[in-house]
Amino acid sequence: MNTNLIKGIAVLVLLIVGWSIETYFLANKAKGIRERHFVIRACIGSLLGIFAFVAIDDLFKGSGAGLGVIWFFAILILRRKQLAIRREETANA
Repeated sequence: MNTNLIKGIAVLVLLIVGWSIETYFLANKAKGIRERHFVIRACIGSLLGIFAFVAIDDLFKGSGAGLGVIWFFAILILRRKQLAIRREETANA
């Protein structure tokens, strides 16, 4: 069997396991139920985004710098949304 394929599968499995553990701890850190659901959805969406960005980068043989900029702004937008949900939950409590 190809060793690069085995390495790729191992990295994929480690990425998914690590991301799942991170999602668990971030969801436990959330203040309310709406924020917890948002964090879980955002983590799953981020993981799928990483897979999509890697596939697009591999398809078009780009440098990845543009994808890094997109990723940076996506994280900023998600963080602002999370803080807005947290403010709404504390105001309603």
